[in-house]
Amino acid sequence: MKSYWDTSALIVALHDEALRGRLDVGEHVTRVHTLAELFSTLTGGRLRFKYTPAAASLLIEGLCPRLAFVELDASQTRAALADAGSRGVTGGRVHDWLHAVAAGQSGAERLLTSNVDDFRDLESGWTVEAV
Repeated sequence: MKSYWDTSALIVALHDEALRGRLDVGEHVTRVHTLAELFSTLTGGRLRFKYTPAAASLLIEGLCPRLAFVELDASQTRAALADAGSRGVTGGRVHDWLHAVAAGQSGAERLLTSNVDDFRDLESGWTVEAV
């Protein structure tokens, strides 16, 4: 089963061995932009931890071999933005919307996240699974 991982799911996986182990079975995909979001979260200290840039980079590097990457090109992003309003997407929710569009484009059957409500009503050929 192909799974799309949003940033929050990968943050949890870095701190939960059982969830991280799921990356060893099946197909897993995320956006290249997720790497920047991971780095920001790991080094920013908004959660219960704050890593040095070097440590965050090493953690991210450890995830990369387990993931395939999909990215939206400019045309696909423009189309997604044009469709955003019809899906109730405004403001910062655009970042979740672009994850949702990328999940659909990748052929994922599920989107893994710790923020299930962020993806409410954005499903398109996949289901949301809480981690």
